Amino acid sequence: MKKLILTISLLASIFILTACSESENKSDAVSASGFDSEIVVETTAGNITKDDLYAELLARHGEQVLQQMITYKVLNDRYDVDESLIDREVDMLKNQYGDRFTLWLDYYNFKDEDAFREAVRLTLLQDAAKADGVEISEEDIQQRYARLTMEVNAQHILVVDEALAFELKEKLDNGADFSELARDYSIDSSNAMMVEN
Repeated sequence: MKKLILTISLLASIFILTACSESENKSDAVSASGFDSEIVVETTAGNITKDDLYAELLARHGEQVLQQMITYKVLNDRYDVDESLIDREVDMLKNQYGDRFTLWLDYYNFKDEDAFREAVRLTLLQDAAKADGVEISEEDIQQRYARLTMEVNAQHILVVDEALAFELKEKLDNGADFSELARDYSIDSSNAMMVEN
């Protein structure tokens, strides 16, 4: 899998470099021929063409967008996503935000609900890829649960003086009874009472 991703990344890099050089050559050819691509913005300082916009977007975000597109294509080809999982995620957010759902989409830079659905699909595809070939036995689940539910019983002796703390540590190291030291020296009354019980 890592080799596949490395290969795809390498191909993507080559594609980007090729596209950049083709874009530069195309821009030179357009300028030389006297034809401009379609103008998307006109200003008094100069016009911005589709080619200008494309070249700038490619330079700033091209590699990231291309990588995401490749990832989506490869994962979508290999794994299936249950549409009901996507529906459930979208419905949950719609219920949570109600009339403000479109504001939530705008805030997180989703063009519309369909764009959000595609982001959810990509996340689910990535989850499927991560879990591919992973088998979890009942024993593994039980061991994990046992680790999570393990109870820790800790006690302390709270003192205000560092010298006294070192003195008590030395006594404990030499075999003194923790309960007696806590009862006699701890300024934390709840600790002293717990030790007595």
